Amino acid sequence: MMMNIGCWNVRGSNLRPKQEEIKNVIRSNNLSLFAILESQLRFNKLQTTCNNVFGNWMWISNQDVSPKGTRIIIGWDPDELVVMPLDVNSQVMHCQILFIKDNKKIFCSFIYACNYYMDRRILWDSLVKHFYSVNNSPWLILGDFNVTKELIDSSAGNSRISKGMVEFNDCMNHIEVQDINRSGLHYTWNQRPNGLNGVLKKLDRVLGNFKFIEDYPDL
Repeated sequence: MMMNIGCWNVRGSNLRPKQEEIKNVIRSNNLSLFAILESQLRFNKLQTTCNNVFGNWMWISNQDVSPKGTRIIIGWDPDELVVMPLDVNSQVMHCQILFIKDNKKIFCSFIYACNYYMDRRILWDSLVKHFYSVNNSPWLILGDFNVTKELIDSSAGNSRISKGMVEFNDCMNHIEVQDINRSGLHYTWNQRPNGLNGVLKKLDRVLGNFKFIEDYPDL
């Protein structure tokens, strides 16, 4: 089974050039589902922008729980997939995805976490709650967690594990997920450099539970 799923923290999708970039990512990677993170779209621009980016795809968003601008938008090809939203808040959209051709289902959670560690506790609680609904089904979690997992995930050479890192790792251990095999650059986020003081971090991750890794070992 081909699993062509992607997401990107676009840091705003109001401008047409960024929308064209998103469309190019979808086309060039032959994706059948794509999540836009940190879209920053207001309600009056959501429909027009999604129609432009996704064309005849179906899409959903967490606009109703993100009054300051849509944080997560998910678009998918209805000829390939059936996507059912199960639970949504401002930091995560939990969905069930049916792959029509293979008649296989997975749970999938798309993340755009808050910057402050205390605000992320809502996200961790949501993931733990969803863990009991997933049970022994394959579960994929991907997106921008806005926190590093290990000290090596920051180029700044930090020597102290923060409270936010501890809570993130506690959540991962509780819901029994781990990083999916990856390729490409380790760092996924850059702070705009100020002289030589720029910082690189790994904030974006793709996680899977044991059942997902067992069922899809080649990913």
